[in-house]
Amino acid sequence: MQSIKLYKTMLKCLTLYVLLLFLPPVSHSSQLFYTIQTGSFTGVSAAHKQFNSIVRELSSKQLDHLRIEKVGAFYCVRLGTFESYSAAKKFHKSIKTWTFKSIVMEAYIKDERIIKVYTASLPPGKDSSEEKPYSSPLKGKLKSSITEMAEDKTKTEISASSHEKKGDKYVAAESFFLAIEEYRQAINQGINHPNLFRKLSSILYKTGFVDEAIVEMEKAVSLLPRADILRIELGVLYFAREILEKAKEQFSVALKNNPGLTHSYYYLGEIFLRTGDYDMAWLCVNLARRYGYRGQDIIRKLSILSKEPDIDPWSTSEKDLYIRQILVNNYKKAENIVDRISEGELFEDIAFKESLGPNANVGGFMGDFRSSEMHPDLANALLEREVLSDPIIVETEQGFHIIQRLAPFDLDYWEELFTDSDRLKK
Repeated sequence: MQSIKLYKTMLKCLTLYVLLLFLPPVSHSSQLFYTIQTGSFTGVSAAHKQFNSIVRELSSKQLDHLRIEKVGAFYCVRLGTFESYSAAKKFHKSIKTWTFKSIVMEAYIKDERIIKVYTASLPPGKDSSEEKPYSSPLKGKLKSSITEMAEDKTKTEISASSHEKKGDKYVAAESFFLAIEEYRQAINQGINHPNLFRKLSSILYKTGFVDEAIVEMEKAVSLLPRADILRIELGVLYFAREILEKAKEQFSVALKNNPGLTHSYYYLGEIFLRTGDYDMAWLCVNLARRYGYRGQDIIRKLSILSKEPDIDPWSTSEKDLYIRQILVNNYKKAENIVDRISEGELFEDIAFKESLGPNANVGGFMGDFRSSEMHPDLANALLEREVLSDPIIVETEQGFHIIQRLAPFDLDYWEELFTDSDRLKK
């Protein structure tokens, strides 16, 4: 009896370990924000030209965090830092009449990449030394109190940051319980960033505290709900605890934001398999295969339980083009990447590591476009391709684009399609 219990415990630990293999590495980059990219240029002069044009067109209140960043080989003009997607989208809509090619995207703010930032200037004829504020003893005391409060806050922030750094060192040394303590200290002292909750969740998961890991990852998602990677990781945690409906919800939200996430389709396939919806399981597994998933285990299980349905709901032509790309600066490298994809590497993994494009951090997904909104060479090449056909290489003045046309994610439509098919069979 004890040997059976031991076997089950070992099996559970092995399952958790395998699931962890799907978790992307924790990022140690700067804070992730939503921002508006108004343009990406191969030359810095073109970026400066657009930067100056934006300064002329917008009011000073709208120019917050206008900057030029050097991202790979490109000079990107970006505007604003927003903590929520809705706030970024609202602002984007208000300026889109003249920046029609701009996009809302997630980006890390890295000081070393910034080469120019907008600074508001004083009105003509004004000099900072001309205005002498009224001085009084009370005002002096107030100023002193404010300074002391600011200093206290700075000390607290430094202390909190040091706890997080200690936690990172403990993780590197595989002293996970000490890392958990340091991360909690950092949170208690005021760090309220999704990446810290994500790191804490990951370590709790590794040490077997899955329920606690879920709590911390839920906090991370609540702070940055549009971050696909957080949704996927929360979905994996729910999946590990057999909370299948919540896991399905997280993977579905991630795929609505970015329909090229291979592992999310795989997990949805497993969820539908476990709940007995074999047609939907087949559909999700086939999508995962079309995106590069090579595993056969779930296919073997499905083949025993059901027959693969003869429905291909993603091959129909759509008015909008859902695309993802990997941008590189030479054709030989582009060819090498296409070969790697055909051999089994995932498109989104290569994009994250090697693409010079603005959306590398989301696996290269660019969004949905009308053909008229895209570069003509890219639009023409994509319109000739079926949805989910193999990626191709297209050259533009920006470089060499490895592009693929994706299928929009529409779970409700697919479930309705299978329901209608069942009715016709009857």
